[in-house]
Amino acid sequence: MGSSQFQRALADMKRFFIGSTALLLLLPLILSLLSPSDGFIVVSKSFNTPELHAGAARLLKPESNTRLRLVSASQQEAEALELELKDAEMVLRQAMLKSNVKVLDSLLDDNLWFTNHLGQKIAKEDDLNAHEQGFVDIQEVDLSDMKIRLLPPSNDVGVVTVATHIVGSFAGTPFDDTLRFTRIWQREASSSKWKIIAGHSSVDQSENTS
Repeated sequence: MGSSQFQRALADMKRFFIGSTALLLLLPLILSLLSPSDGFIVVSKSFNTPELHAGAARLLKPESNTRLRLVSASQQEAEALELELKDAEMVLRQAMLKSNVKVLDSLLDDNLWFTNHLGQKIAKEDDLNAHEQGFVDIQEVDLSDMKIRLLPPSNDVGVVTVATHIVGSFAGTPFDDTLRFTRIWQREASSSKWKIIAGHSSVDQSENTS
């Protein structure tokens, strides 16, 4: 992009914000417009103006598929929290595979309530002991069809449902099943860390039919 084009684009944006410190808030937007990565540029709805769209049109190449996606501040926060929960699920997966008791301890709430697909109630201590003493040996964990829902208004509680193909053994008995897990995560107020407070698993009949 030529220097003159860039200057015209900035001028389009300045026209609406001239005389206002709000122009400084557009700097991250301008930088992101220069190198869009995922086909969308996230913009707060409060900046939704014709001048902004005109500036964006000049900054984006004509052949670009990148578009502005207008979201509110609350939407941006919710999307960020959903990514945190997805990351937490990935950390949990690795901890299960490696029987990493320290990480599992950090992810499970002390008062965890969990009911497995056999109808057994499992506490945090039960789960940690099974890994620590080698009763459970998980060799494969494949996640699919993950869905995440945050509970408003605080978004401090999230529900995750995910299909899990899990292969391993328990007390020497091998298993190879696809289970549907539902986990309830809560974000701690003091640390902002997510912990599992309750969960349930059931056999995914669509994947375990003979």
